[in-house]
Amino acid sequence: MEVLKPSANYAIGNLKFRTSIAHKHGVETYGIIFDFNVKISFMVDTNFFPELIDSYDGSEILIINLVMYKGKENISHLCVDDAAKILSEIKPKKCIITHFGRTMLKADPDKVAEKLSEETGVEVIAAEDGMILNLDEFDAGDKDRQMKFNF
Repeated sequence: MEVLKPSANYAIGNLKFRTSIAHKHGVETYGIIFDFNVKISFMVDTNFFPELIDSYDGSEILIINLVMYKGKENISHLCVDDAAKILSEIKPKKCIITHFGRTMLKADPDKVAEKLSEETGVEVIAAEDGMILNLDEFDAGDKDRQMKFNF
């Protein structure tokens, strides 16, 4: 067993991934970036800071922990305005928002996803319990892309 470090490469059998830069959060957190011939990144709990953009650049599918509707000082989580900045810069083909807090649930994650899509031009989907992301749509003939992610 190995402890994860920032911006490092790892493999578990045939599964290869790298970690993002260290996030700004109350505890040590890193995102995970997979490359299955489609770059899938999971941006976990963090405050927004500009270096996130470079660390996740090139992501084709970006999964974002979007806890808060509006940001609050001293709370280390992304809000909708942060997500809009991130999506406008990285421009993934698809974004899944997840890990909703109370204010996001009150705002209706589906409506927030629709608003983010309109503002950024990125297809944004609000995750649901049990949701499966099927990668067939990216290239159904490529067996490496025929994976499913469960939320």
